[in-house]
Amino acid sequence: PPPPGGSREGAGGLNVGGWAFAVPRGKLAQFPESLLGQAAAGSAGQRLFLDRDGYAFRHVHYFLHTARLSGGSGLELPLLYEQAGLLRLAPLLQVPGGGGRRGRGPPPPPPLPPPPLTRLSRRAWTT
Repeated sequence: PPPPGGSREGAGGLNVGGWAFAVPRGKLAQFPESLLGQAAAGSAGQRLFLDRDGYAFRHVHYFLHTARLSGGSGLELPLLYEQAGLLRLAPLLQVPGGGGRRGRGPPPPPPLPPPPLTRLSRRAWTT
């Protein structure tokens, strides 16, 4: 059966860390400056192998199809932006949440102030 989102003829096969992905070559052609776009242009009919984390690459795969981040990518933003930087996917680095912090994800929230000290009576310690 054809892979979701495209026909078998126009799909570029990707093997990322042992995970198989199919991306229509037309989608990869939308990112000609990226390593994926360049590799797809020069490898008609060949499967591309990437030595990257396939589990984290699923978010890149979702982005290639939709131009949006998936809902579950929040916890893996550092890995996602690292992969985007290595693959030279500049549009993914500019998605809200990245803040131009290549490979590092969004800035952490400010630390909470310490709780106030309270004095306990001696009776609080007796049992």
